[in-house]
Amino acid sequence: MKDLSKKEKFNVCYLLLCAVLSIFIFIFNKKFVEYVPLFVSIVVFIYGGAFLLEFFICDRKITHETHLFDGVIQILLGVIILVFLKEKFEATCIIWGFWVIIREGKELDESIYELKENKLAIIDMIESAVLLYFAISIIINPTEHHAHTHIILTGIEFIFNFILYNVNLIVHKNKKEKE
Repeated sequence: MKDLSKKEKFNVCYLLLCAVLSIFIFIFNKKFVEYVPLFVSIVVFIYGGAFLLEFFICDRKITHETHLFDGVIQILLGVIILVFLKEKFEATCIIWGFWVIIREGKELDESIYELKENKLAIIDMIESAVLLYFAISIIINPTEHHAHTHIILTGIEFIFNFILYNVNLIVHKNKKEKE
């Protein structure tokens, strides 16, 4: 781990956190349905906190790729859900759906750009399309069933991020070795 850059070390830590969280989600997914506002605020905090930590730990400059204010806004959204919506299941589900739509729209932009050099980006695009479908369903029908489905998808997304990142590392390493 000594040879890794700050960005690579951050990614390793973040991905390990994703793997651990996905295990907790798979084990306790039915229990999380009872605490949807808390669950959603924690997930939003994780995404927002990751953007902020990445910016400050990796000493990034403000560029077109900076997600500094995405992080600030997501943490603010997490606070709003936790403080003002802690007893409002349906409202939290609807906000969760819109948050996923916005996040996956950005993910699709990145995937389309990456598709030029990395054919595995198509997997990200498919994942985003599936998440968009379920985000729309939770907005239209914010029930426990859809919330439970979304909780399980969050666990799958966390583990998927972990696996896909490692597959991309192997593919890029093999490309460099062949060159």
